[in-house]
Amino acid sequence: MLSQETIQNIRNKASIVDIISALIPLKLCGENYVAPSPFSVNHEEENAERSLVVSPRKNVYFCFATNHGGDSIRFLMQYGHFSEQEAWIWIANRYGVIIPQEELDSNDATNEVQELYYLHDLAQQFFTTNLNNSEMGRAIGLSYLKEKRKLSDDIIARFGLGYSPDEWTALTDYATREGFSDNALRASSLTIFKDNGKKYDRFKGRITFPIFNTTGRVVAYSCRTLSADKEVAKYMNSENSAIYNKSQTLYGLFQARDAIVAQKKCYLVEGNVDVVSMHMSGVENTVASCGTAFTKEQASLIKQYTDNVAIVYDGDSAGIKATIRATDILLQAGLNIRMVLFPDGEDPDSYAQKYGAEQLRDYLANNEKDFISYRIMILAPNAMKDPIKKSDLIKELVKSLSYVQDRTERDNCVRKCVHFFGVNENTLQLELLNCINNRLKKNFDQTKPTLSSPPSDPFPFPPELPPDFDPDGNLIPPAPVDAPPTSSSKPNWQEYNIFPDEIQERKIISLLINNGNDIISVLMPKEKPTDKDVFEQQYVVSVIVSDIVNDEMQFDNPVYQQIFGLFLHKLEAGGLLDSNELVNHPDEVIRNTSIELMINTYHISERWQNEKHVYVVAPEQRVKEDVEYSLNTLKLKKINHRIDDIDTQLRLASDPETMNQLLFKKMVFIKHQKELCNQLRCVIH
Repeated sequence: MLSQETIQNIRNKASIVDIISALIPLKLCGENYVAPSPFSVNHEEENAERSLVVSPRKNVYFCFATNHGGDSIRFLMQYGHFSEQEAWIWIANRYGVIIPQEELDSNDATNEVQELYYLHDLAQQFFTTNLNNSEMGRAIGLSYLKEKRKLSDDIIARFGLGYSPDEWTALTDYATREGFSDNALRASSLTIFKDNGKKYDRFKGRITFPIFNTTGRVVAYSCRTLSADKEVAKYMNSENSAIYNKSQTLYGLFQARDAIVAQKKCYLVEGNVDVVSMHMSGVENTVASCGTAFTKEQASLIKQYTDNVAIVYDGDSAGIKATIRATDILLQAGLNIRMVLFPDGEDPDSYAQKYGAEQLRDYLANNEKDFISYRIMILAPNAMKDPIKKSDLIKELVKSLSYVQDRTERDNCVRKCVHFFGVNENTLQLELLNCINNRLKKNFDQTKPTLSSPPSDPFPFPPELPPDFDPDGNLIPPAPVDAPPTSSSKPNWQEYNIFPDEIQERKIISLLINNGNDIISVLMPKEKPTDKDVFEQQYVVSVIVSDIVNDEMQFDNPVYQQIFGLFLHKLEAGGLLDSNELVNHPDEVIRNTSIELMINTYHISERWQNEKHVYVVAPEQRVKEDVEYSLNTLKLKKINHRIDDIDTQLRLASDPETMNQLLFKKMVFIKHQKELCNQLRCVIH
């Protein structure tokens, strides 16, 4: 286990922007960096392109699509499925921080995910060693890759290609000797277990193509046979596991992502060999699906790196069918689609083998078509002979067009259909509109709430009682400041997640989190009116906490109350709460709420100063004013509620003495109310 000293050394050098941008592309937006959420496949929500926000100043990220965040360690754990220990080691290696060997030796694989990662590391070493060092590997595997596929040593190493010996249990025996269990071998699908108890290597006698996740870890394999027997499956693939989901993975993405970002384009091909061959020919922005039909999750992966995709599938019937299906999925993801069709019997690998890398690049550049032209070229010659087939083809094209999000592009495609098929443009536009409306209605019908479901509206109806009264009409006494929330307090507000002072409470907690350790000048109370003003330097957290405790104020939002309790306890212990304690807090709700409040999604536009000559004071320059205003605003809201509570009790009271006591309390609160209004320069109606 890593020591705190080692962890601090790594933390001091780590930059969250550098780490996350190594995995997904980030764009600068004000003082933060943004990207589409890598944790959500739904990119249709508002501001989807900025749903992930990374703050270099706070060294944290927050995903507004999934409402969770953290530091660079948590990002690696969530995005790359690292263990915490592995994440620290990955960052240490990136920044050249030396970890003592005794700390590394204590790292045991204690869970399924860890063991699977280590097992795939072992298998990868085993396969590559066999390819390069064993007599059989060099004679069969290496000669096939170099002589028949014309692959260079650099490409073979870059993609980690290897060879699995043509022996029944070579890898299984080796992994067992290294201490891996049958459960791990079964879960990895590297070993096949028969009902009679026998087991053997899944990929025996095959060229191994490792599948990397986006952080560069081997998570699965796709392996090609060298046998001429047609009854032997050409490719065998790993099954899904705790570290691998084929529908959410793209082969070659780890090697291709930098080129995709740089060239703002991704080539999508059918197989592993096509990917490797394209990279060998200099077309490094190429990926393929992993032994499965193309999925919306894979489209979402591509969209993290670019909006432009060129599909380069085979021209046979299976390839055309796969192309059409992939097109609709990519269009639904909001991607711009182009198509490349190779001559009959050719694919990227065979074309490069026959004509060379330069001609392959030229062919790709000069033979792109939009998806409407591609469909017409491939499908129309047969459909035009039959009115029914022609009608069906037009309907299919209209359905695909309904997924195109850019109106101008959609209209251009409609005009192409009108020109080729000779149909009325208004009729086609009407059919397109009906298709869009029908899909929207279907989506609405699937997502609209039923009568039995809880209300999605945060304000479905007002509560029957004021928030501080129980169902019998009795006033609920305030809990201690640092007490955890109870299920019995304020049942109506909590049930619907309504907190009457949400805005004011949120601002106070935000000041504690972001500015608690700042120092401001505070005017001290005078013993005599004639005394001179005396100012004292105090921490913001001291000012806020003491003010709230002295006035016996409560937070209606239980999460804010818990966060406030953390600051209070730390202050009582004579210390200041470090932001890392919130970023790494074990309670997920406290952690995510704190990180969300750390992220400032707004920034002052330079246009105000440069063009309009309007100078806005930055938030960090008005902390003292923010603290004073926010505390007074919260106090005023709480006093208003107390006055409302007293009015309710007055309506219920029948005893004159009780009524007099309540009226006296109300007068005191009204006096405080007026004082706060004077300070805030506001009027209570």
